[in-house]
Amino acid sequence: MGRFFTKILVLARLIGKRIYWHKFCSPTVSSLNEVLDHARKEMTVEASGNLRREGRNGTSMKEGAYKTIVLGFGLLLFIVVALWLYSRYSEIRTAAIERKKAETAAYIKSRVSAMVDPAVFGGGDFIRQRQVLQSFFDTIRSRQLAGIKVWNRDMTVLWSNLGELTGQRFPENRQVRRALDGEVEFGMGRQKTKHFTGRQLHELSYTYVPISDAKGNIVGVVEVYQPTLSLHEEIGSEFQQAALPVGTFMFIGYGMLVLLLHMLMAPKNLAVGENPI
Repeated sequence: MGRFFTKILVLARLIGKRIYWHKFCSPTVSSLNEVLDHARKEMTVEASGNLRREGRNGTSMKEGAYKTIVLGFGLLLFIVVALWLYSRYSEIRTAAIERKKAETAAYIKSRVSAMVDPAVFGGGDFIRQRQVLQSFFDTIRSRQLAGIKVWNRDMTVLWSNLGELTGQRFPENRQVRRALDGEVEFGMGRQKTKHFTGRQLHELSYTYVPISDAKGNIVGVVEVYQPTLSLHEEIGSEFQQAALPVGTFMFIGYGMLVLLLHMLMAPKNLAVGENPI
């Protein structure tokens, strides 16, 4: 409404100027219609200039809003996708560890059941005990097995391929205690020295497998050390398969938003006589 009254005032001012000029200065123009037409043309030129100035200012404001929308949406999209990927990675890692723990426990239990008499865990003939456990280790030894410890219910190491541990007691070992209660324990840790088979291993997983006799009574624990390379490769492969489609969708969606907003801005730039490029 204010702009309308402004235009009326401008028109009145121009008409007044023209009437004064024609009355006192220009005897050649005799018609008021010509004065009005001329005033109308000048007003149109002035209004066009104002429109271009307003267009430039409006376009600048819209470009600022455009950039804010693009950056804000991009940041929001990045945060949402990052949180989803973190959650998905945790799920994949947990599932892979659970599979590894279950597979290792099932394998060790089956091999012990087939090769080791449960009476070996009870002590007695130490020479025979160590011979049986050495034979057991030699049979299951592989590139995926770094070493083992065999524990009895007294939390004493009956045998280990790292010989100096044999015969030592570790009553503070919580994992062994929980395994003696029937739980399969699993963990991973970095190692600073050579381990068991003499190979340099940066990280090992350890699985504490409870061993039962024919009556279901737990007689001991077999602690198994394994390299974690294959486990990390499995986790990485599954995570990559899950993350690739999501990442692709994120970039495509963001690109489409940028293109759409650019297309919406371009016609308005042309309307005020500016180059959208």
